[in-house]
Amino acid sequence: MSKTYKSIGLRKSFIYILIRISMNLLLTSQGLTSKKIINSVKKILHKPLSIYKVVMLSSGPRNEKVLGYINKFKEPLIRIGLKENNIKIIFLNEENKINLSNFDIIFVCGGNTYAYLYYIKKLGLDKFIKQFIKSNKLYIGVSAGSMLVGPTIDYDDSEDKFGIKDSYGLNLIDIVIFPHYSKDKEKKFKKLKNQFKKVIPLKDNQAVLVTDKTIEII
Repeated sequence: MSKTYKSIGLRKSFIYILIRISMNLLLTSQGLTSKKIINSVKKILHKPLSIYKVVMLSSGPRNEKVLGYINKFKEPLIRIGLKENNIKIIFLNEENKINLSNFDIIFVCGGNTYAYLYYIKKLGLDKFIKQFIKSNKLYIGVSAGSMLVGPTIDYDDSEDKFGIKDSYGLNLIDIVIFPHYSKDKEKKFKKLKNQFKKVIPLKDNQAVLVTDKTIEII
């Protein structure tokens, strides 16, 4: 196996062999939007789906629009066999202390990446998430939730930086995920690629599955 990372395009499926710690990260642009992405979840979860406990994290605010997005992300999980009463929604902006140790899947929704980073660090979840993925549990990210795990979030255009002075991500992987890629964002993508060697652009129907052995574009 090789640690070499080669530049990639937008092919629907490509596999890179890596040597890594044990991990399962499903990083999406817009959620579980295709059968292939949904099937990748099934492939990772080896136990009966009905027993898995999922926590869905949102940076808020709690309103009809945000809840609509969360429910949209939740529906495919229920369709494949996860139980709705085993799926808990947590708004990070409403919490002072969180214990996520009983969950098997962390699902981080979209929004302001700086807001997620602020609340995750405030609640001490950054260290927990690093240990979580080392235990071979599943992390699913949507947009901001996918950007968050890389080395930087500097390319998030959100005006509200939540007082964050640096732009370091959680650095769970050394790859920058560029969600919502389209031709009109090519200039921004190329600029980012000049700064970081490993950048994966994702269209809204795409995802990246990162395990301890491979990176696969779905």
